[in-house]
Amino acid sequence: MPKDGDDIFITGNVELPFQNNDISLSNVRITVTSTGYWTIKKKCDVTLGAGSALIVESGGAVEGTHGNSIDVIGNSGNLLGNGVYNVPRAANDQWWNAGSTSPLPVTLVEFILETLEDRINLEWSTASETNNDYFEVERKMDYDWEPIGQVGGSGSTNEMHYYEFQDFDVNVSKLAYYRLKQVDFDGKEIVSHIIKSEVVVTPGHEYNFVQNGSLVTLNFIDNHKEETIVQVLNANGSVVVEKEYNEITVGQRFEVDLSEFESGWYVVGIIGTDNAHFEKMILVNRFNN
Repeated sequence: MPKDGDDIFITGNVELPFQNNDISLSNVRITVTSTGYWTIKKKCDVTLGAGSALIVESGGAVEGTHGNSIDVIGNSGNLLGNGVYNVPRAANDQWWNAGSTSPLPVTLVEFILETLEDRINLEWSTASETNNDYFEVERKMDYDWEPIGQVGGSGSTNEMHYYEFQDFDVNVSKLAYYRLKQVDFDGKEIVSHIIKSEVVVTPGHEYNFVQNGSLVTLNFIDNHKEETIVQVLNANGSVVVEKEYNEITVGQRFEVDLSEFESGWYVVGIIGTDNAHFEKMILVNRFNN
């Protein structure tokens, strides 16, 4: 069964909800595509709360039988598209009427993203816009959607327009979801479909490891734009030396003299955001034996 916040596409014949059952949803986007046919079963009511949108594309249809209705709470819901809508409205629904739809304020042609090492690039294009004030870009990484930026719209136009937004505040090593909220000059809103990022696993550091007696050296031979910690641990797992770097650049060096420590096994750890390398070594210190 659908739940709050879902992005639902009906592409074939669907009967929902089941007979004698009601559905109440909030903040959902239901798209009946050109091949979709949604039948509301007998004695069933569908209530779409604030922030919801029902889009019936040309060729698609929403049909009711009898003893049922679709109810929109307030005027923040949207019935859009050029398809057929033939469902009795609820008694307290002042906003939607059977058989009536309004054109989409924005014809979204494409909405895509590209995940890079330090950011996520969002791009979208429109074929037409009507009364379009701006796009609000929203991101969800855990449970809640949050606005992260705005991009101005093009008002009313029948020409192609291209937009982009760069998200530098996202952790690319975690899954992120994005959507667009299109806002008209009169304050009406409609939410786009949802796209998700690719999780970037940063490759490990490249370096040369050299031990010369008690002197340990790491020579880095690549660039890493991530926080890195270099640690030396003893056989008990205790950290005896630690150094932090905001980023690693080619030619950077970590060097430590372990002559003051006891002989035994030691490990050098190079730890990034989502990767780690360890070098095991044995220290024979003649001054502590």
